[in-house]
Amino acid sequence: MIRVILLALLTCILFESNDAWADYRLCNETSYVANAAIGVSANSSVETRGWLEIYPGKCRVVDEGLLDADKYYFYIRVPTYYDSEVTGFESGIWLCVGSNNFQISNATECTSSAYRLKRFIEVNPKIQGDDWELALAEEAKFTRDQAALAGVQRLLGMLGYDAGRIDGVAGGQTNSALKAFSNANGGVLSEELGPALYGALLRELKARQAGVGLQVCNETRHLVWMALGIPDGDVLVSRGWYRVGAGECLRPYKEELDGSVIFSFGEAVDEDGLAVITDNIPLIWDGDTVLCTQSTRFKIEEHTKCEIKGMTPTRFRKIELGGAKSFKIRYTAPR
Repeated sequence: MIRVILLALLTCILFESNDAWADYRLCNETSYVANAAIGVSANSSVETRGWLEIYPGKCRVVDEGLLDADKYYFYIRVPTYYDSEVTGFESGIWLCVGSNNFQISNATECTSSAYRLKRFIEVNPKIQGDDWELALAEEAKFTRDQAALAGVQRLLGMLGYDAGRIDGVAGGQTNSALKAFSNANGGVLSEELGPALYGALLRELKARQAGVGLQVCNETRHLVWMALGIPDGDVLVSRGWYRVGAGECLRPYKEELDGSVIFSFGEAVDEDGLAVITDNIPLIWDGDTVLCTQSTRFKIEEHTKCEIKGMTPTRFRKIELGGAKSFKIRYTAPR
């Protein structure tokens, strides 16, 4: 999985004006579709709403009219059809979000089991322009035009089209891949990098992922780090670590399972990265099958003498698939 770093979330781009009537736009300069949630603080209460889908290279108004709120907050996530995650903010305010579209009036208290706390980053409102504009970026630092193309390149690659490097630069490979995809989908390229093309790419990607692969859902109020063991022919491959936030689902494996078995290990941790202890027992989901893991991202195919090789022997739970080509793992707290 690739960790997406939203570098520019701390910076507002403001324009000169004499009044407080303005739109607040959030712009996506990454190569990923972004889902945004906004928090608005007014009259000693915070309201959150989301999710706002923003295509790469595009902007979306997240608040409009008179900007008279005390404070604004943002939280960003990457959709689960990517092999990616957003780096969590290390500071900010904990506010509630929902799994689907939501609007929560008292967002400092999650009164519904469908809500989860997420750390939002704060942007102090200052009226200095006709519009506010907040830009999301990643390490590649794309321009908006480059981000729009890089987002298409990423999706084409996920669909098996060779679009070359994800660099936001039009070239022979990218143009050939775009033409091949367009021809296979009724000429959607007529709108270039607009919503029709992105819509077609995402429809095909979601259709390919439907009913296959592995979904992992964290139904606790803690962060869970998990690892997988998946057969690949005669080899059992362990992979990790996957970060699954409280109340979130992740698709760490998007290919068809072989229908035999898979293995999983999960551990809940607190804000300091320490194991969560419930009734003097660590909140761990494990089993009897020992596979090798490492402290950093890993993919391991040999599971003998883990410690001698500088790795950690870890007890995975065996899950019988009974012929199923897809499976859902649920991490739940003990009752």
